Parts: sequence; C-alpha cells; structure tokens
Amino acid sequence: MDNLWPWALGLVVLILLAAAFLPMNRTPAAKKSEVARTESDTEFAAEVAPPTPKVSRESQHEKKEAPDVFIPHHYDVDRLVLAIKDPNWIYAYWEISSAKYHDFVHRYGHEAWDNSRPVLRIYDVTGSGDYLNPSNLCFREIYLDPWADNWFIEVGRPNRTFYAELGRVLANGEFIPLLYSNLITTPPDAVSDRIDEEWMWIGGIYRYIGRANYGLSSTIMSEKRAVEGTIPFMGSSPGAEN
Repeated sequence: MDNLWPWALGLVVLILLAAAFLPMNRTPAAKKSEVARTESDTEFAAEVAPPTPKVSRESQHEKKEAPDVFIPHHYDVDRLVLAIKDPNWIYAYWEISSAKYHDFVHRYGHEAWDNSRPVLRIYDVTGSGDYLNPSNLCFREIYLDPWADNWFIEVGRPNRTFYAELGRVLANGEFIPLLYSNLITTPPDAVSDRIDEEWMWIGGIYRYIGRANYGLSSTIMSEKRAVEGTIPFMGSSPGAEN
C-alpha cells in the first residue's frame, strides 16, 4: 500500500497538468479558424459588391457647374389656342408677337394701345359653315388683365362648337381683332348614344384568329359577325341576350 501512494500522487499531478495546458493549446487553433473565416467572408463580399470607383473632385465640380436649360416664356409668335377642359369649360392661351404690336401702333398710335383694353370674344358657331362670318354674334366678351396670357372660360354649353377672337377695345368702343383661334367642340354631358360597342365571345375570338379581313370597317365587320352568329348583335356582353 505504501508503494501505491507515490503512483497515485503522480497520476493526479499529470491530470492537473494536462487540464492546465490543454486550453492553451486549443486557443491558437480557434483564432486561426476565425481569421480564415473572416478572410473568406471578406473575399465573398468583395465579389458580390465590387469596390465603388472614386469620383475625382474635378468631375464633381464639373457636374455642379452644368448649364441650366433655358425655356422662354414667350416665343414671339402670334397664336390664340382654344382647348377643351370639360363639357362646360374651355381654356384659352395666346401670345401677341412684337410684329403684331408694332403693326397696331403704326395704325392706331401708342396712345390707342395704352388706352385700350384687351378683350377675348367667344363665339358659338355650332352648325355654321363659315365661322369667320361677321354676322356671327358674340356669345361672351371677357375683359382681360393686361398681363394675362391664358384664361379659363365657363361656356356652360355641352356639345357645341366655339371659336374665339382676341383684340382690344378702343376708347370709342371699337373692337380691333388681333388673333383668331381654332375651332373646338365641347363633349356632351350625358351618356353616349353610341351603342355599337360589342364584346366578342371567347369562342368567337378563337374562330377569328388568322381570319381577319383587312380593309373592312368596324361597322361592316360587326354586321358580318352578327349575321354569322359569332357575337350577339347590339349586345354589350355575352349575357346581354338573357
């Protein structure tokens, strides 16, 4: 028994030494694996997102000093344009050129221009063959701001045709026309009376693929299909006949 104690004590010492030195040997290996993993992550990220090229200060300075595009407010062109806003409203914009202004001054004088007022006249010429006929009565007369170049006009007449004149009213009440507009027709303010919109059945679509007759109008095609029974005549949908 006395001989076993030294062996047991030596075994305990060896176990303690092994337990003390084993973590120290493992730590470098763990750090090495972490470094390797970090390097691989860095390489992968570089492949996915390549480095952004550096922009020099000179190129940035050139971009900031790029010239602005100038859009003029006026083009020195004579024009009076009417456009439709809705069934009851129209829109007008205009420009009087310097040549037109000087022509007016040459005929009537500077005082006539300064003492006159700009006026926009709206004419309802529905059904009139010659809309520039002097017998056409003025529908509306609008006194404008001297600096205005556009105006919204409430006509309150759906499905009617209009044109306009821009001029100046002299001190004696005489109207001097300067510009003439285009013709416009306001849309109706009711449901459309057109009933020729027809929806083809799916079967009819497949039957007509590759068999279109070019050169025929939509009316002729609709009548032809209605006679053949491809689509319900005057129907808005396949269920319209039910």
